[in-house]
Amino acid sequence: MSMTVALASIVALGMWTGLARAVFGRPIYAAVLDAAVVGLLVVAAVSAYRSPNRRRLLPIDVLLIAYVAISVIQMFNPNVPSVLVGLEGLRKTAFMVVGYGIVRLAPAIDPERFLRIVAVGMIPALLWSIRQFIAPSSLELDIIAGSGTSPISFHSGTVLRAFAPTASPFHLGILAGSAALIAVALANWRSIRWAAVAVIAATALGLSLTRANIIATIAALGVLALAGLWIDRRPRIAGLATAAAGVAVVAAILASSSQPPYVLPGSQGPSPGTPGGPGGGPGPIVIPDPLADRSLQFRFQFWEKQLAAAAERPLIGYGTSSAADGFDRLYAGSTGQNFEPHSIFLKILIEQGVVGFVIFLAFLGSLAWIELRRLRSGGVFSPVALAILVLVCVSGLTGPMLDAYPFNLLFWSVAGMAVRLAEERPAHQGAPALPAPAETAA
Repeated sequence: MSMTVALASIVALGMWTGLARAVFGRPIYAAVLDAAVVGLLVVAAVSAYRSPNRRRLLPIDVLLIAYVAISVIQMFNPNVPSVLVGLEGLRKTAFMVVGYGIVRLAPAIDPERFLRIVAVGMIPALLWSIRQFIAPSSLELDIIAGSGTSPISFHSGTVLRAFAPTASPFHLGILAGSAALIAVALANWRSIRWAAVAVIAATALGLSLTRANIIATIAALGVLALAGLWIDRRPRIAGLATAAAGVAVVAAILASSSQPPYVLPGSQGPSPGTPGGPGGGPGPIVIPDPLADRSLQFRFQFWEKQLAAAAERPLIGYGTSSAADGFDRLYAGSTGQNFEPHSIFLKILIEQGVVGFVIFLAFLGSLAWIELRRLRSGGVFSPVALAILVLVCVSGLTGPMLDAYPFNLLFWSVAGMAVRLAEERPAHQGAPALPAPAETAA
């Protein structure tokens, strides 16, 4: 199996971690995938060491190394209750940058093939999520129970969001948005049959009812459309991007307007004598619709508190895990402070302080510069990479999207491919950016 196929397969298989945890009761499946990623890194490092053509250390590589180093140091921040808690926070914050290392060190990588395998591999999980929204089963209840996330996160009013087989609607939303971007680009450059994949992905995205992901995907589709028009002057990609965005929006509107209350198998619904039942009385808890402005107001309150906390410790921060979603239980009984930043940017500012925050922004800016310079010579990959970067930045305004597995692996892998292609074939050469050399088996 080539390095390209192996890495893309892990990304696609990672979508099933929520279901796997519900079945096994433990994160065994995720641990196996993590071990596979580390194995690929070891193989890539050994291959790079034996290769006569050593790769140069670029400035953007140094930025990422500094980001990881600060993350490791922050495991030992006095605010973190224990090294084990810090290590778990590191796993969310920086562990998946190994995807970047794999791509940079691997003897050969085919970026377009990677994108195709990821998009196709996501289809079964996306179809599962659509089925789950229409006709949920008891398995979905098990996923919610084992997720470690508040059950409120899985609902929108009386509607159960699409989320399975991933760990939450937010994981599904960011992954479905990525699949839509890839499919739209491939449909423009390769075959219109990819439009069907884009429709499936956009539908799953809409049914997840994750407003930030929907808005971010629409913004990224807009960037993809503009890039396509600038590259080849053809309007087809703009039409496909508009159609995909429309499907996501329509699916979200139809889903959020559903009125009948849904009762998960194994749970109790409205009983006689309640407003939801025949006789009146206390009814089921109605959870606010995330599409309402009230959700954004809550975030403004969170952000105000987090900015004030960051201002108190701007240099040293509060350590890894201090701003990771769902980690409040690990801080219970300790003197450490745990935050809910609802933003990837605030998360890094709180966990790593100003230095780590500036390094992260510099990395994102360097990556954007690389892809903007290569748009005309980067084939399918460069516009997709730029669109995924936009997806991260826009969606990350209201959520720590690089905590979402396996999207974090996808992002860091795409970033590594972008840097590698820029190193191998600079934009001024105008050479094809998607070579297909014989790949070394992983």
